[in-house]
Amino acid sequence: LNRPNKLNALSPPMFRALRGAAARVRSERDVRAVVLRGEGRAFCAGLDVKALMRNPLGVPAAVDELLAADRETGATLAQ
Repeated sequence: LNRPNKLNALSPPMFRALRGAAARVRSERDVRAVVLRGEGRAFCAGLDVKALMRNPLGVPAAVDELLAADRETGATLAQ
């Protein structure tokens, strides 16, 4: 995670990037471990609400996308 100025808070583009990385990991059968690290003084402050609220009308769709990405990524990392 490389947004130290935002304490690595997760924005929609970061969720999409994590989802893509999880898909790549899923396809690589030789990968046995994944290490996530946060740049700067915090690993991750959680959801970047300010970034999400830039488009308030799109929040429901964005939340659905984030939750789907979280379920897929979490399932992949749990394996």
